[in-house]
Amino acid sequence: MSSSASPLPAPAGRRPALLVAFHWITVLALVAAVALALGREAVDEKALRAVLLNLHKSFGLLLLGLALVRIALRAFLHPLPAVAELPLLARLGAAATHGLLYLLLLAVPVCGWLLANSHGKPAGFFGLFTLPGLVDIDEDLGDLTSELHETGAYLLLGLIGLHIAAALHHHFMLKDRVLLSMLPGLRRRP
Repeated sequence: MSSSASPLPAPAGRRPALLVAFHWITVLALVAAVALALGREAVDEKALRAVLLNLHKSFGLLLLGLALVRIALRAFLHPLPAVAELPLLARLGAAATHGLLYLLLLAVPVCGWLLANSHGKPAGFFGLFTLPGLVDIDEDLGDLTSELHETGAYLLLGLIGLHIAAALHHHFMLKDRVLLSMLPGLRRRP
């Protein structure tokens, strides 16, 4: 291989900077929400558990807002240019995975909001404001939304694992620019 040859094909494009920024802000907010939920389980002190739960709720609501913005951006920027040639089945699988990711990024926080309300608790956003209640106190609804929130969170994490594995497969096995198109701060190669 000559020194001028690149192991990657010529750049097929980058995702719009705003879309990339919101992707990585979502990642950070999701890591924070998960860390707070897991951290809360490891703490016995009631006051600290309450603080961690309120922060978890706030990051959950932030994720809901980010998901809505990202969906609007995707609709506005549709169709996004292809960054790799993929067979039909792979394109359908990627579209289904992205669709489920967005659905869960909406559903999991909404279930958390319903869960809080069904136990008579507010859904506040970093102490800045409190969202209106969606439902009255209802123990049965609380049990249902608790299960849906937790199951949805695990499904979301599983899909994120699949999403990461696919990005790494594109980069290391297919040697295309799919992963590079979503990394922040990288410029196209000439």
